[in-house]
Amino acid sequence: MGLKLNFQPVTLSHRSMMESYFSVRGGHSCQYTFVSAFGTQGLFGDMVCERDNFLYILRTKRCTSNHRVYLFPSGNVPDKSALRDAIIAVLDDAHSYNLSVQFDTVSSDDAQLIRELFPDKFSIEPSRDYAEYIHRRSDLAEYPGRRFESRRYDYNLFFRKNAGHVSILPITEEHIPDMIDFLDRWLKVRLHSELPEFRTELEAECVGARIWLENFAALGLSGIIVFIDGKICGYAFGAPMYDGYYDELVEKGDSNIEDIYCVLVREFAKRCCDGYEYINREEDCGHPGMRKAKLSYRPAFMLEKFIIREK
Repeated sequence: MGLKLNFQPVTLSHRSMMESYFSVRGGHSCQYTFVSAFGTQGLFGDMVCERDNFLYILRTKRCTSNHRVYLFPSGNVPDKSALRDAIIAVLDDAHSYNLSVQFDTVSSDDAQLIRELFPDKFSIEPSRDYAEYIHRRSDLAEYPGRRFESRRYDYNLFFRKNAGHVSILPITEEHIPDMIDFLDRWLKVRLHSELPEFRTELEAECVGARIWLENFAALGLSGIIVFIDGKICGYAFGAPMYDGYYDELVEKGDSNIEDIYCVLVREFAKRCCDGYEYINREEDCGHPGMRKAKLSYRPAFMLEKFIIREK
């Protein structure tokens, strides 16, 4: 039996090392960025290990009594034999705990590599819940044409209703305490109306949002806040990815203010993502309301994902 992988909690000190793998890896998935791994520790419990020119991510909060759950290995070695060895290292790690391997949110290209390298070793199933919504930045920043006619109307209606009362500012460090207070209030309201099966995930999501806010400058995040009469009514922020993609990490609005999300989507795209061709608005995690809302912004395409389990 092989050696266990030595996983550690993701910290800011891992940033340059992890980005050296993710930047080469590509794929445009929000799962494969340092910022994501750092912030989603509350949701997924991501831990990191570097060994033999490969980066491994363990999702401790996704592990079960049967499966030890990982992201697909990211390597700086291009040949398939090295990738095969990396996957064997994952198998050895899981087997040392008497568990089988599960790879989460795997791209179609990586799923195909698994088929080639380990025929009949793994089951491969599409995961619509973790498919990512990819939008053209120009679509969200402009709401152009007939496809976005209703969104354009809602956006303009917001400003007509609140004429003279709205201000939109870039997020700075001085805003962070008030944004965290807003997040706490937002969560309390949402928990009352949320479906029971999504409440734990919602709380974990807000833990991640707080982590990002508390490390906003250190992580190089950017975003916008919408105020009405000087009071926060919503904000959105994110981080650059690779190859012309920008990741929208968080979008929170006061549900009592009509069309606030329509405004957040457009203003974030317009003010924060200039120079990027695409915006990744991440997955819906199977939440029916979120899926309906995300689809209404007409993604350019969906980044298909798979769950891969050792047979």
